[in-house]
Amino acid sequence: MPKLYQEYKAERLEKRREIINNSISCFIAKTIEKITVNDICKVANISHGLFYHYFKDVNEIYLEINNDEKIIEIKNNLLLFNKSIGLLAHQKINKIIDYIEEYLSKKNNRDLILFVINDKSFKDDLSSLLEFGQRQGEITGGKPLDIASLIISFLIGYIFNATRGKKAFTPINRDLINNIYKKHFY
Repeated sequence: MPKLYQEYKAERLEKRREIINNSISCFIAKTIEKITVNDICKVANISHGLFYHYFKDVNEIYLEINNDEKIIEIKNNLLLFNKSIGLLAHQKINKIIDYIEEYLSKKNNRDLILFVINDKSFKDDLSSLLEFGQRQGEITGGKPLDIASLIISFLIGYIFNATRGKKAFTPINRDLINNIYKKHFY
C-alpha cells in the first residue's frame, strides 16, 4: 500500500531533524564560514545528494538551528543577564555561568548550550559587556574580545568536562573562575 502524504511528510521532517541534530557538532567545532557540505555529510553519515535533497546549503541548516525554540530560549536567557540593570559586569558574567550550570545540571542537551556560547553573537554580547565594565572602571586591561574569547574557551572546556561520561554533574569552581578573571576584574 502506498504511503500516505502525512506519513511521507513526517518521515521527511524526521530525517531533516536528524541531519540538523547531527550537524550541530560542526557548528560547535568551526565557524559557519569554515563548514562545508562535506563536513555535515560526514557527521550525519549521508551522501551529498541526500543533503541537497533536504537543504539548499549550510546556511539553511544554520538558520534552522538558530530558529529552534530551545536555542532561542537559551539565547534569550543569556541576553537577559547582559541587560540586567544594577549589576556589575562580573556579576552579570557570574549570572551567565549560573545559568549554564543550572542548564547542565538538569541533564539538558549540552550541544545546544555549546552552540549558543560558541556562536559569534554570544561572543559579541560578552565582549560588549566587558567593554561596558571597562568604561565603568570595573574591568581593567586586555581587549574585551580577547577576554571574551578566554571566558568562552573556559566555558567550553568546563561543559565538555562536566558532561563527559556518566559521572555526576560537578559545579564550576568559583575560585578557579576568579583566578582566571583576576587580572581583568576588580
